[in-house]
Amino acid sequence: MIFYIDVYFLINFTVDILSLSFASSLSKVTSSLVRIMLLSLVGSGLALANALIFGGLLSEIGLSLLYFLLIFVFAARNASFYRRMKLTAVFIVLEALMGGLVSFGYSFLDRHLGNGLFSESDDLPNRRLLSLALLILLASGVFRLLVLFFTHTATQKNVTVKISLLGKETAVEALVDTGNLLTEPVSERPVMLLKLSYARKIYDKFPGDTSEIGNVDKAILKRIAVIPAYSIGGKGLLVGIRADGVKISDASGGSEQAIDVIIAADKEGGTYGGFGALIPAAVLDGVL
Repeated sequence: MIFYIDVYFLINFTVDILSLSFASSLSKVTSSLVRIMLLSLVGSGLALANALIFGGLLSEIGLSLLYFLLIFVFAARNASFYRRMKLTAVFIVLEALMGGLVSFGYSFLDRHLGNGLFSESDDLPNRRLLSLALLILLASGVFRLLVLFFTHTATQKNVTVKISLLGKETAVEALVDTGNLLTEPVSERPVMLLKLSYARKIYDKFPGDTSEIGNVDKAILKRIAVIPAYSIGGKGLLVGIRADGVKISDASGGSEQAIDVIIAADKEGGTYGGFGALIPAAVLDGVL
């Protein structure tokens, strides 16, 4: 049997790139071009290893599970367990659909073009046809990546936020919310909300309410801000802290800009749609 290793590798590589980029976009879990490229290389290598070395259904299932685990661990940075699961699940579905479409397209052309798809000598698929399919996939992949990584950040639904406090920098992904209109009453600075578990990664004594303010260190005490909040449940007070610095970066992680916000803890359970923080959309205007 004649086996075109380069074509097989590149087709798998391109399908993985498309599936990962679409999965990142659809699941709203930020990845990066480098991560997508590296994981696609790994996926193509595993597919090639299965074809040349292992073979068989069990080895294919085992290598697939290994690849899905790598996607779960490395496709996103600073993402929660739920959001990593979401990205991985979407990738698995897209990978199956895209692989099926490629197989269907080849079979369709084979049935309707007949002998034109096969060489007369060995009855195997013509290399030129596989190369044509590869070029189509590559063109689609390049276009999709351009759209994904160069779309203006104003259309993004989440950003990466880096918060510096007392010499420590902590990164968290934040959902952009047009309905977050909270401001600190004295300075009128906008407020970024963090779930209490995430806030305590920034500062382990981050107060969840006014009764816990007395537990903070003296260096933090002068940074405390009390913020009136209104919700369906009624009025309340949030405790915020003025950080040393807050920066946000775009989806590719290549551009960082400083923003002026107060960070405040939210004691309610759960997450903001899988994100640990909620940032006002107005903060992004003119920044990214």
